[in-house]
Amino acid sequence: MNRKYHLSQKQWKRISSFFPQSKGKRGFKAKISNRDAFEAVVYIGRTGIPWRDLPDQYGAWSSIYMRWRRWNSAGIFDKICQELQKDNTELRDMLHIDSTVVRAHQHAAGASKKKRPSPTMYWAQ
Repeated sequence: MNRKYHLSQKQWKRISSFFPQSKGKRGFKAKISNRDAFEAVVYIGRTGIPWRDLPDQYGAWSSIYMRWRRWNSAGIFDKICQELQKDNTELRDMLHIDSTVVRAHQHAAGASKKKRPSPTMYWAQ
């Protein structure tokens, strides 16, 4: 298996129908296939790198990012998750959530502590 591909052929066949297909000869042929773009999105999700640091083997980061935005607004990822939830074995291999991707707000850390009166102040009275 090429390191570029994280999904097996069987997995890709299962979800490929959710992606928009070109119809006829209208428009222009996409430079990056749906599979390559999806593999790039999977790579971004697995590594957590910024879009601009996407390796050149996947294609232009801006093209991948715009395709991801269109897919996201069309609800394609929701459809894929619903399909994969029918058979949990593939879902476990694709989705990984840990605390490194759950970020706290910048103001959540380093807040100044409220000062309480020291206990000796009460005893001195």
